[in-house]
Amino acid sequence: MQHQQLINVFIDSVKVYFDHLGHAELDIGTPYLITNPGDIGLDYNGIIAVYGDTNGSIIFSANRSILKYILLSLGEVELNERSIVDLVGEIANTIAGNVRRELGESFQISTPKVTKATLNQMCPSRDPRSFVLPLRWKSKAAQLLVRLD
Repeated sequence: MQHQQLINVFIDSVKVYFDHLGHAELDIGTPYLITNPGDIGLDYNGIIAVYGDTNGSIIFSANRSILKYILLSLGEVELNERSIVDLVGEIANTIAGNVRRELGESFQISTPKVTKATLNQMCPSRDPRSFVLPLRWKSKAAQLLVRLD
């Protein structure tokens, strides 16, 4: 699969998740290669390891503010730390599952791991298949970071 086709699979998978929330349009910025790992990652990171024919990771990274809005859109009344952490993992898992559905069973994914740690050591700066999809929903920022070999 060509690089642009792969990026489109990820874009479509993110859209599927946010479309089910309704209410507001998702703005997906121009994907870009990771050139400085220190510039990526937000408050919470849902990390999915990818293995099989392809190895790497898919990371949904978001600020607390967008996660609270998503929880409210889902009808949640508990906006505590546990709910936010669970949500980040759920979003990462759903997006990765959508990608797996498109790419097939050889694209294996792990269960999500959630961290508030910095991502700069997880995404190499020179990998030509490491990219970021900048996301905005209700004027709040998130990112999908993809690192595949």
